Amino acid sequence: MKIINGFIVGLLLVAGYTQVHAEDGHDRSMKRHEQFRAKQKIIHANEVEKKELKSEAVSHDKANCKRSSAS
Repeated sequence: MKIINGFIVGLLLVAGYTQVHAEDGHDRSMKRHEQFRAKQKIIHANEVEKKELKSEAVSHDKANCKRSSAS
């Protein structure tokens, strides 16, 4: 009988611990997701800027080639 009581008490403690630990889980998850999205937006914005700069440099080089060949 003591073993069963010990098991029940242990089970209640574990259940209580998980309830307290998971109490704010949804809010933490949503906050972490928002932070992830913000970081991804920054990363991908940098990639777009690099591509734009690269395409501008290519178009500038093409314009210079046309000018030098026309001379």
